[in-house]
Amino acid sequence: MSTRELAPGDEYRVFTVERTWMIVRTLSQTPVRALTRMRVYGVDRMPRQGGAVLAVNHIAGADIVLVGVSQPRTIRYMAKDELFSYNRALSVVLRHGGTFAVRRGEGDREALRMARRVVRSGHLLGMFVEGTRQDSEQIGTVMPGAALVAISEGVPIVPCVIQGSIHLKQRPWNPVTVVYGEPIEPTVVSGPGRVEALTQVLDTELRSLQRFAQSAIRAGRPRTAVAPASTAYA
Repeated sequence: MSTRELAPGDEYRVFTVERTWMIVRTLSQTPVRALTRMRVYGVDRMPRQGGAVLAVNHIAGADIVLVGVSQPRTIRYMAKDELFSYNRALSVVLRHGGTFAVRRGEGDREALRMARRVVRSGHLLGMFVEGTRQDSEQIGTVMPGAALVAISEGVPIVPCVIQGSIHLKQRPWNPVTVVYGEPIEPTVVSGPGRVEALTQVLDTELRSLQRFAQSAIRAGRPRTAVAPASTAYA
């Protein structure tokens, strides 16, 4: 496979993407999950292997790590390009972890090509589907990128909602809840306008998961609560 065809992070031979994530999880998984009293619902719905798009809402800078430690698969995130200019050390970790930049609001075709390459290579692509961080825990406008990648490469979208992380700056011990929905196959929609139709399906699923998360939080986050089934196949 030529360099031009490598998925993000595959160019590294020592600190590979998998090793980088292993280090991050080893150092952070236990303390982060304990500090935030993380409760995860539906993680068994995550495909164990193969290309897929993990479509997540975004309410805090810590979401990258929090979602990463909530499930076992390595995630190659598409992230805003400004994230790589904060400091050199962070940029190095992000790149070795398979994260790649997207220029928001510019129709970044190279980022889209890289995203398609991730799932085509059998990896899990992480996308914050609202395009930017939200100022509340409600789901914002869902952008079409996740649907476009899923349809182009024939891979499922796994909706994921995180709640509670928006308060971590003020209260580092604030409980965090992560909910995974059922994988949505791109074949659930057909005909003209498939990207828009699949984006609407994803929007509906994310809002359903967010309502469940808030209901579970109000009920004390019972371990026996079950995230709602997908309505995409109803």
